[in-house]
Amino acid sequence: MAWSREDLDERVEKLAGTHDGKDFVKAVSRFAEEELEPDERDLLGAVLLERAEEEHAFQEAARRRAREPGWWRRTVRRVEDLVGDSDVGERAGWAAAAVLDEDAERIDAVVAELRADRGRAARVLDRLSRHGDPTVRGWVVSVARPVLDEGSSYVLMGLTRDGDREVRDAAVAQLVAVDPDAARRLIPALRRRARSEEPEESVAAMWALARLRDTESLPHLRQIAEAEDADRSRRRAAEAASLVLGDPQEIVERMRAHDHDLMPALAVAARLLATEEARAVLAERAEGAPDAECRAVCRVELQKLEEGGR
Repeated sequence: MAWSREDLDERVEKLAGTHDGKDFVKAVSRFAEEELEPDERDLLGAVLLERAEEEHAFQEAARRRAREPGWWRRTVRRVEDLVGDSDVGERAGWAAAAVLDEDAERIDAVVAELRADRGRAARVLDRLSRHGDPTVRGWVVSVARPVLDEGSSYVLMGLTRDGDREVRDAAVAQLVAVDPDAARRLIPALRRRARSEEPEESVAAMWALARLRDTESLPHLRQIAEAEDADRSRRRAAEAASLVLGDPQEIVERMRAHDHDLMPALAVAARLLATEEARAVLAERAEGAPDAECRAVCRVELQKLEEGGR
């Protein structure tokens, strides 16, 4: 087979997911020697250079936020002066146990304690973001922003690379909301994830690109929308995300014309637009769409928009 740039991106992504460090380098070298022609190896080199630059940018963003004389740095220093690692480990263990036991009362108590001392919360959530169970890491994503406010971007950035798809997708969504500048460092990775054969990961990445208003992703999204062999949920999300970036007015027009098949994706797109006209058409269709299914999806997205869930 002839290897395209997209094919090589996907293969490298898979190798990165199953190999670390020197093992990754060996795996890539073996793949190049066994399966690629000389010109394809040159293309692979370009892919690897882009990933290296992306990694450098990601790490620099994390280091810059750690160096900033802002809330995160002040609170972490303060808590380091006040409590030791054993105390943080104890509180983290208490929190993890409550989450894993699905004990709502204890979880509420954990959140209340974290809110009461955000300095300690910063270190506890940082510790829990590396917990072995994805349920705990996913919970960290859900509470980091409400508890830490602007300080949550430091924790969320690490979780955007979590080994669990649901955790990293949720972390990306939260990071886009709290720190779009940091989230833009993820755009190359999001474009790769948009091409994933796993529909949920692909759709989440496309919505993230739309929220970041990354117009340079338009060709990628349109290609997915037109791919006959792509999963239908991916095609619909790609079409609606393309409209967010390229023709927002068409979202409103197609919702008013009741494009039934695309309505769930159009409703999400309208929420992401978050304009007065988009809000109005969501409210209008939530009450006046011809069928219950479309009314329901519009109500859900309108509620998210009113709650600030852009």
